[in-house]
Amino acid sequence: MNSKRIVTTTFLGVLCGVASWFLTKNSPISAASGFTSAVTLAVILDRVILGFVLGISGWRVNYLVHGIFVGALVSLPLAFFMPNFWMFWLTGIGFGFFIELVTKFLVKDTRPAMA
Repeated sequence: MNSKRIVTTTFLGVLCGVASWFLTKNSPISAASGFTSAVTLAVILDRVILGFVLGISGWRVNYLVHGIFVGALVSLPLAFFMPNFWMFWLTGIGFGFFIELVTKFLVKDTRPAMA
């Protein structure tokens, strides 16, 4: 396992978690339903877990497909409990893509570009 990759993806997960919290918090649907501190923590931790799972995953496929697929899987359980399922789930997919794209250039990962 590449420890630099794990640290990088987890840190990017934290950044994406804060961004996702701001996006979800400012949504009109979320504002109407109330946004508790437990939901805030769950949103941020979901993205941190996304980054960590991307970092430890040994699945050798195209790095962008990897980010999209893992983003979809990790975001799906919490998305069922969010006021706007599609927005939360699609941002999870987007953040998975973003984390893998940035990590590819920061860490110089050996994950193949084409499977």
